[in-house]
Amino acid sequence: MDKEEIERAYCYGFNGGFELELVTFLIPEAYLMGLDKLVEEGLYPSRSVAVRFAVQDLLRRELWRQVKIVKEKYA
Repeated sequence: MDKEEIERAYCYGFNGGFELELVTFLIPEAYLMGLDKLVEEGLYPSRSVAVRFAVQDLLRRELWRQVKIVKEKYA
């Protein structure tokens, strides 16, 4: 499996095949260096994939927390 195939698997295999949207944002240089280190170490095939996983983790954590609070309130 080459790098492009791995990235496609990360992009489409783990997000249900949703179309991707281009998002532009500013990020501190230290964060960018950290992302590059993760890619260099082979943990992610690209910066984009690493950021997608970080956003996915954030959404799961925060949205799950909100659901848990609502369930506890009405249990």
